[in-house]
Amino acid sequence: MSQSEYDSFYYEKQIVELADALDDSQMDLLPSYKKDKLFCPECHLAKLRFTRKTAKHKPYLATKQPSKVDSNCHDLNCSHFYDTATKEQAKAYYTSLTSAQIEDKLNAAINLYLKSRHSLNHPSILPQPDDNPSLAKINHNGVVEYKRLPKRSIYTIYSIEDDLLNIPILLYGVVRLESCKRTDYHDRPPYYKINVLNSKTGKKIRFFYRARNKDKVSPNQRYYFACIAVLRWDKDYGLKSDLYNQQSIKYIPYQ
Repeated sequence: MSQSEYDSFYYEKQIVELADALDDSQMDLLPSYKKDKLFCPECHLAKLRFTRKTAKHKPYLATKQPSKVDSNCHDLNCSHFYDTATKEQAKAYYTSLTSAQIEDKLNAAINLYLKSRHSLNHPSILPQPDDNPSLAKINHNGVVEYKRLPKRSIYTIYSIEDDLLNIPILLYGVVRLESCKRTDYHDRPPYYKINVLNSKTGKKIRFFYRARNKDKVSPNQRYYFACIAVLRWDKDYGLKSDLYNQQSIKYIPYQ
């Protein structure tokens, strides 16, 4: 299991991004957060354990071990209840999806993101495993079982660990978006890209190539955003990111 399985947590009726809850040194939680009150951001049931930054690892959240008093279990419909898919399983699963199925997964991701931030009775609104965008049915040695697919906040893209590179990953978050027309090549038609901006500062997080698809977005509007992308490290240019395909992006205005 990746140490960075959780990039947010449920705390006193709100979802908090881990990056926003760290102190100025990015080593420990801010003192305003009680470390025994951190819960799974998806089901709100399982307690999380925070481990501060050391010379060997960055700060991270992990599921606490159950105690005799508190079973500390994830909801059965929570994606964190299940084991993580291998790289090969994740690749094969996304290859099997049609464009319509990818769109359904992105819609489900945004709907779950919306509900998890506006519901206090979270387990009742968790989708069934077949409809959970973070889960996939995987056939492993003739046994069909659910596996958790890689998913991260778009805000953690620069701290993505190596085992999540070169495979499809679901990225999500509340952002601002900006469509740009490019004419870099005189012998080729113009193309578009979409800039993903920090919703608070307006600073660019990433951009994605959109070919001839012009996104109708306003830079003054915040959006619920989800996409399926493949990230890789280039020795000359650093982190590179590409949409899985031109249909694997979805956004709706933030309300």
